Amino acid sequence: MKDKVVPILLAGGVGSRLWPVSRDNLPKQFQPLAGSVSTYQETLKLVADANIYRSPVIVTNERLGTLAKTQAEAVEQQVSIVLEPVQRDSAAAVAVAAIVVEERAPGSIVLVLATDHIIWDQERFSDCVVSGIDAARSGKIVVFGLEPAEPRTNYAYIKPGQSLEGFADVASVEAFVEKPNAELALDYMRKGFLWNSGNYLFRSDIIISEFGKYAPDILTSARNSLQKSKYDGEFIQIDKVQFESSPKKSLDVALIEHSNAVAVVTGRFRWSDIGSWDTIWTALPKDENGNVVMGTATVYDSAGCLIHSQGVHTSIIGLENIITISTPDEVLVVAKDRAQDVKQLVDKLKEKSPIK
Repeated sequence: MKDKVVPILLAGGVGSRLWPVSRDNLPKQFQPLAGSVSTYQETLKLVADANIYRSPVIVTNERLGTLAKTQAEAVEQQVSIVLEPVQRDSAAAVAVAAIVVEERAPGSIVLVLATDHIIWDQERFSDCVVSGIDAARSGKIVVFGLEPAEPRTNYAYIKPGQSLEGFADVASVEAFVEKPNAELALDYMRKGFLWNSGNYLFRSDIIISEFGKYAPDILTSARNSLQKSKYDGEFIQIDKVQFESSPKKSLDVALIEHSNAVAVVTGRFRWSDIGSWDTIWTALPKDENGNVVMGTATVYDSAGCLIHSQGVHTSIIGLENIITISTPDEVLVVAKDRAQDVKQLVDKLKEKSPIK
């Protein structure tokens, strides 16, 4: 391939909606929540084809650098790792990584991927990436949109516009739409809206230029934090004082929703954001009664449940649509339709005492 793609993998989130399994010292992306290896490792395997991709750049929290390196080695991937001293959300992370890539190889095609997502079909995914490369090379910021499998209320949506001439499966973007209620989600699905995967393809110099237009404070912080960074041969440790001056914003809010360069490529691969226990239930295989069992558990006369048990045997009787999570030090029981509220519970628990 003429322009090999540089993956930027975002691996710094905490994932509090997946408490008590996801913790600050071992967040969801580094755990095998939907398979035999972590979703971080699954993402590394997704971009392992050397005919398409170069070595990835990982952005993660400084506490997790060694873990990120070890898990990459376990799937035989060579990576560069940027360590964030504090969390500043995805805009700052992408800005730093894009500058790193641009300094190494100006004008590189970059693929930004979250590491807490699951993509089941590697070949179809890579086909989608290849479909978007020409548009990215021309200066477009290409977002991956997915045809909805169901009217989800916990995903953002994209309203695609006219097809872009000369680019197969690529269209303009008429609107980005935040997470809708159930009625609107069904309406969006009927009207051909796409799920917003939050994954992007663009040239490193183009995204830096767009940061300069729409989020110059984030770009300045990223540049300054890299200028004062330390490199020990394994990790790029960016400067804390400079980096924490960056506003805490997602890439969508800081830049994507403002840029005139955004386009969407339609992905025809199965995808899921593993952001909460109900999305894990949706993504995983179920028994004849719609139950998902992870770990040691016994399910009797129950339906639509998720049981995740670490170490201790968990048994349930006569339950419907309940999520039960047990770890060596915590137990969570929540109605499946309230799984999004786990984050609020964690916030309340943190008010009482620190959560390890």
